[in-house]
Amino acid sequence: MKYSKEQIEKILVENWVDIARQFQETQSDILTTLYQRYSDLEKANIVLYFACAVHEAVLNLRKVNLQADISYQNFWHNHESLKAIHHKIIKIANDTGLPKETARRKIEELRKAKIIHKDKQKLHWNPPEELRKTYEATTQSQTKAIANLIALVANKVHFEQSSSAIQQELMKHYSFYWYHFLNTELTFMKYWQNKVKDIELYLIGVNCTILLNKHLKKKDVKSMQDVIAKREKVDIDIQDVNISATSISEITSIPRATCIRKLEKLVKLRLLKKDSKSKRYYVNLSDYGSTSSLLASPQNAKDMINIFANFYWIVLNALDQGIEGVKV
Repeated sequence: MKYSKEQIEKILVENWVDIARQFQETQSDILTTLYQRYSDLEKANIVLYFACAVHEAVLNLRKVNLQADISYQNFWHNHESLKAIHHKIIKIANDTGLPKETARRKIEELRKAKIIHKDKQKLHWNPPEELRKTYEATTQSQTKAIANLIALVANKVHFEQSSSAIQQELMKHYSFYWYHFLNTELTFMKYWQNKVKDIELYLIGVNCTILLNKHLKKKDVKSMQDVIAKREKVDIDIQDVNISATSISEITSIPRATCIRKLEKLVKLRLLKKDSKSKRYYVNLSDYGSTSSLLASPQNAKDMINIFANFYWIVLNALDQGIEGVKV
């Protein structure tokens, strides 16, 4: 393979601020869409778990037919052709990091919505037709966001690909890429579920750090080491990096009252500060990148790099091998 995982990890560390900003914007877009669809991210986490298993089963079709169509256009046909993939609550809870009782309660809500079905104490994913019809626009939007992120990382390793060409190929070999992305995303969500017991807390907090990273880039703060070394020396006007609870609510669709409650929790955790006059929130730079930070420590950054470097490694090498037919 042309690109090693270690090479990609090095690129992510050296270009942390630039890639982290794009990564955070992608995560905000994806998690917001999931929140809007399922009304909370715990139910969304469970649906992603089921969907990932389906994509893995679709990939297994190539064990007996190398020409099996694994594109998005053929996804629901593939889904229908597979035997129902059954899951047990205890395994879902273990793999998502959700408490067993929470997983059971959320699965019951998904059953009432006819998204998850139960057959002889086993569960499987089969969303109704009206919900399937809304997937294409969502899939196109999410695939575009992921393609933009991949294109940025590819550019950093001097492998130039247009995001539109990458997006086209993500759709063409949909189950290959979405299996790997969802598997990575589930690991990511489990990491934050275990750390803060609340994925929505991450979604709200990340919309504050997006603003900060845009300004860090302007101040020539690029790498993870720069963040650690310069965090208390960077001259940033808090007016440029603060955000209101109302704005976060509008971005994420999370009710404003919930946003306020979770923003105050982030203040108590020292990730954010609150301007006493404007009542707006901004990242606590003195804690950002410090070893004591619960959400923004160097170890958190390294953990995120380890989780996603493997995904970038698989994708970039697949593109380089010409699987997608988009080599330039």
